[in-house]
Amino acid sequence: MLSPGELAQTARFAPMLLAGASDRLEEGWFRARNRTGERASQSGVDMRAQAQESVRAGLGFLARAQRDDGLWRGFMLAPGASTEWITAHVALLLEEIPEARAMRERAARGLLTSTRGRPGWGYNHRVGIDSDSTAQAIMVLHGLGHEIAPAWIEQLLATHREEGGFATYASTRPDNQARTWWEMPHADVTLIVIEALERLDRLPEQRRVASAWLEQQAREGVLPAYWWTDPAYSLWAQARAGFHTAASSSAARRLLVGEQRSVYLAMLTAAALAGDGSSQLVANAASRLMRARREDGSWPCAPCLRNTHADSSGGFQAPGPIYADRYRTISTAHAVAALSRALQALP
Repeated sequence: MLSPGELAQTARFAPMLLAGASDRLEEGWFRARNRTGERASQSGVDMRAQAQESVRAGLGFLARAQRDDGLWRGFMLAPGASTEWITAHVALLLEEIPEARAMRERAARGLLTSTRGRPGWGYNHRVGIDSDSTAQAIMVLHGLGHEIAPAWIEQLLATHREEGGFATYASTRPDNQARTWWEMPHADVTLIVIEALERLDRLPEQRRVASAWLEQQAREGVLPAYWWTDPAYSLWAQARAGFHTAASSSAARRLLVGEQRSVYLAMLTAAALAGDGSSQLVANAASRLMRARREDGSWPCAPCLRNTHADSSGGFQAPGPIYADRYRTISTAHAVAALSRALQALP
């Protein structure tokens, strides 16, 4: 039985659930066309050459997976596959890779088209606008020289809560108070929003207050993540946003040793590289990541994204169904980004 909080949020998405059925058929067709096995291990090839080949193979997979409209697909939740959020996320991950420029430009055009007059972006065009998707789309568009619409900034401002951080969704109540925890501030979302606003040099007071709020959320160098099952995502976001980089890198190194899931291994590798990236520990992690690559240039994605129950305050063990990305988009993009950065540290 759904809780009252979940019922409130489900009501928001109910009209889209049936439309998402076509996405599930399309995902099955994608998986049938893209069956892939484990790749034979390479011997006699130096690590740097393997990393370069892995980056090229991963970019090739992502190029083939990108649709004619410029959007990628990823995950499969009740409202269907993600399009807007996953596209913004992947394009942001690839921003430091020159060979990915054409893909990123197609993604930017797709994001501009998919707004359909809305003042921002969401998980896909069927659901409500969220600040995480909107902030990442803004960074992608800004990085490629597109003009940033004032309405997009206003949408982010609408999710700034009196506690200090930014919520995933703006309030749906007339008094602007949070109806569920989905409308309360989340550290993993706040990090991304602050980064976007800093790039644009907008809303300095809100950034200052949100940064102070983040300082209160950290535990042993790690921020909580509302929508993810593991600290790896938090550490990746912390490293890229410059939030206690040394502590984030140290925490990532502690977790690297036992991590086997490609998507989280890639996130931790990137976070570790934000510190002293030349250690043997990080080199070993990069080597394990390369061995996990599939024949078609993709990386498998274990369950990692959680649709946290709306009446839950979150935490890495929070209730809610957990999803793998069977399109293998997010895991491949994170692996490519991590290995591209590792190339700068490898001898």
